[in-house]
Amino acid sequence: MSGYLEFLEKDVVLLRPVKDSERSFLSFPLERGQAVQTHQGAIKHDDIISKSVREVVSSSKGILFRVHWPSTDEYVTKVRRLVTPIYPQDAATIVSLLDLHVSPPPHPEDKSPRPPPLEILEAGTGHGSLTIALAKAIHAANPPQPPSPPSPPLPLPSKAQPTPTPTGSPVTRTPDPRNAIIHTLDVSSLHSSHAKTVIANFRRGMYLPHINFHTGTPSTFLESQLAQRSGTSTPLPFLSIILLDLPSPELYLKISQQAMHSDGLLGIFCPSITQIADVVKVIKQQKLQFALERCVELPNNGGVRSWDVKMVKVRNQQSGEEVGEDAGEGAVDVGDGLKMVCRPKVGGMVVGGGFFALLRRLDIVHRNKEGSAEEEGKPLKGIEKSAVQEEIPAEGGVRAWIRKYLGF
Repeated sequence: MSGYLEFLEKDVVLLRPVKDSERSFLSFPLERGQAVQTHQGAIKHDDIISKSVREVVSSSKGILFRVHWPSTDEYVTKVRRLVTPIYPQDAATIVSLLDLHVSPPPHPEDKSPRPPPLEILEAGTGHGSLTIALAKAIHAANPPQPPSPPSPPLPLPSKAQPTPTPTGSPVTRTPDPRNAIIHTLDVSSLHSSHAKTVIANFRRGMYLPHINFHTGTPSTFLESQLAQRSGTSTPLPFLSIILLDLPSPELYLKISQQAMHSDGLLGIFCPSITQIADVVKVIKQQKLQFALERCVELPNNGGVRSWDVKMVKVRNQQSGEEVGEDAGEGAVDVGDGLKMVCRPKVGGMVVGGGFFALLRRLDIVHRNKEGSAEEEGKPLKGIEKSAVQEEIPAEGGVRAWIRKYLGF
């Protein structure tokens, strides 16, 4: 549903033939003198501008079309892309698993201290489809009038002429009135610029003010942000949620841990289950403060299917060299020069799918004012029993639990 009464220039609309509503065509941003080209004739933008939703326009061949606002699903799947998107059904599942709850902005006359904003990092902007889903989830947290209006929508950039994008949004000294912020990061300036345009052209850019676009790697971005925000030798965590949708996510676990609040969520989206196993392996080897809460498969037909991901000891196994791209993403060295890759069997065309792991940022040891550990022999604060599916051993207390499940 949309509250806009009529279509204006720069809007993107969906056109459906009156006699064949199963078909639809997505326009470019409306501009006077231009037209939507279809196999059933051209539809002039001038005939669409000032029309209301569900009004009828005629093509050059006399075929009648109804004008609609595109849904998120229709927009993401039909707009021109440079990379494969996270499809809307998968993005909706991921956002649902994050269980986001935001509060509306305070009244302007409310002078009480403001809590720090909810900040989310999405590493791997890609097409911008998950970015839109996240922005919709936090939309109610921010003031209706952003401090700076979004730039007018632009034509989608081509591969031959990429539109330059700043390397990052600088941290300003002036207070940010937003209560929820999405930092979205991509290693490609072309992809970042394209995603920004895609989001700006959707529903008049209503979600764009919630998003800061950056280019680079998660490591460079997080190291820069931690240095700017803390100003001391001790990093100051600022992120409540980190989402990694990029190759080799295990490379960014340690810096992610430093940037996350206690009890924060780390989400990892991968095409292969063995990539999730790599993440669990690195957490155990490096003794990182994460607990795997859930790992699910996102099938092509929607819904989720749970997977159990465990690390087991193999006798006389030697550590192998890093797997190269020729072995495929998610390859695991099983010794004797063999590598194994586990992937869902697919046909000629895949729409959606993949694996999503949700991990919780832990505090390994909680101490009281006297400096001694609290709640000896009980579950650590912030760790649900469902994360391990087993009671803590009766003997040994917290230290035994840490040795058993975290490997040290």
